[in-house]
Amino acid sequence: MVAFLVISLGSPVLRGQQNSADSSLLKELRDLPEDIQSELPDELRELFEDFEISAWQTTVTLKSLLGYRENLGLSPVSPEAALFGELRAESFVWWTPVDSSWEALAMLDGQVRRYEKNQAGDTEQTWFSHAELRWSPWSRLRVSGRIQGYFQDEVLDLSVSASQRTILPVKVWGGMSDLETQLQLWGGFSIRGRARLQRADYKDVSEDNVATEFRGELGWKPVDWISASYGYVSRNRAYDFRNETTLGGRAIADTDLSFSQNEPEARLHIGFRSLGRWRLAGVWSDVENRDEASGFFDYDRERWRGILEWFSPKSKWEVRFEYDVKTTDYLKQTVGSGLTPDARSQDDRRIHLELLHRLSDQWELLAQATDERSESNEIASSYRDRTVMAGIGFTF
Repeated sequence: MVAFLVISLGSPVLRGQQNSADSSLLKELRDLPEDIQSELPDELRELFEDFEISAWQTTVTLKSLLGYRENLGLSPVSPEAALFGELRAESFVWWTPVDSSWEALAMLDGQVRRYEKNQAGDTEQTWFSHAELRWSPWSRLRVSGRIQGYFQDEVLDLSVSASQRTILPVKVWGGMSDLETQLQLWGGFSIRGRARLQRADYKDVSEDNVATEFRGELGWKPVDWISASYGYVSRNRAYDFRNETTLGGRAIADTDLSFSQNEPEARLHIGFRSLGRWRLAGVWSDVENRDEASGFFDYDRERWRGILEWFSPKSKWEVRFEYDVKTTDYLKQTVGSGLTPDARSQDDRRIHLELLHRLSDQWELLAQATDERSESNEIASSYRDRTVMAGIGFTF
């Protein structure tokens, strides 16, 4: 299964980038009177001459990969494997003027995958754009406004019961905008709030919807190498064409389906240096989905996700490992027959491994492997999909 593109935005690290504190310090040193600068060590004065402070940081990376996918159509009965070629483009622009409370960034990422001839489909692609403006009127306060857009060919599972098994490739266009405020408190604590509006339009399926999201979060960073947070998210999603259903799954005419979701989330992040740079992250969340009607689509979903990253500046190797498990329990949907049939449930697991070796500042070799498994107590609803790929990338 092709995972949806997820972008995590914090303070990106770019080659040759200096943060605002470093830039301010260099600027202060370069503004010293000439007689004082003449007394500085030769190495430092040469650094001033070579180091150009620029408000703009840009990077563009192109990657080409060959791979193999085990179950292109996510079939629980007859998986169809296929070889594929993939092209990726990743571009990033960051504007960080010295001694300014403003900064901006933008990115455009895309990937196009072409499969050998098969029945499930021959092309998949994903495009993601992001623009963000940040304002820090005070060192402890940051306000961010974001606009995002995406287009994706994806495999969508629309199954609602064992007798109505529907998995098909679809195209989806979407966009979102949000406003976020983060305030750094004392003692390593911080609070963050976010409001988001999102729109998604699907081709050939009635999944078009509008969603709103509100998030509040309390963070704590007692020392530089560890941080933790606890947040709560409230979402509402209204569909344009999907109908509400009876408890038996029959559509009710002249109704519009909508969902409300409540999700607590806890995060832990640890970073340290020992024979390289290490990053460990753990995320727990528990979604409560309600359809605000008969309850046919009501479910509770608990998710655990772990990430381990290692980078060696000396050997130029990078390793990333992800483990993601989700357990979904439907409250009113049942499977089987009899007076007390079992409630519908589903267990999903995803394992992902990335290896990257930088040959130079421009060239890199990379390899990825993903193993996804979905197990359900419904008949003919479980499947497994494994993908491996390797290739080369060039950064301008």
